[in-house]
Amino acid sequence: MRSGNPSLSDKTFTDVARSGEPMTLGGTVNKTAIMLALLMITSVFTWGTFFESGDPSSVVPYMWGGIIGGFIVALITIFKKTWAPVTAPIYALLEGLAIGGI
Repeated sequence: MRSGNPSLSDKTFTDVARSGEPMTLGGTVNKTAIMLALLMITSVFTWGTFFESGDPSSVVPYMWGGIIGGFIVALITIFKKTWAPVTAPIYALLEGLAIGGI
C-alpha cells in the first residue's frame, strides 16, 4: 500500500527500536487511561478557568497554546518515533488545553 503519509512509510515498522517487551492488552489499556487522565486534568483546568471568570477570552490563550503546541508535538512524534514515551504525555496535556478551551 502506497501512501504519502510520513508515518506510514516503508520504514515505519522496520526502524522501530525494540524494547524487548511485547505489547499487551493490559499495557495498552493502562497507557490509554494515563493519557486520558492527563487530557482530563488540563481540560478541566481550562473549563474551570472559563467558569471562574465567565469571559471566553480568558481561555483563548490556553486553547491556542494547546492547538499550536499539540500540532508541533504531533509532528515531532511522527518524525522522531523514539521520543514517543516523552512526547505522548505532553501531547495529551496540550490537547486537554485545546479541548477545554473549545
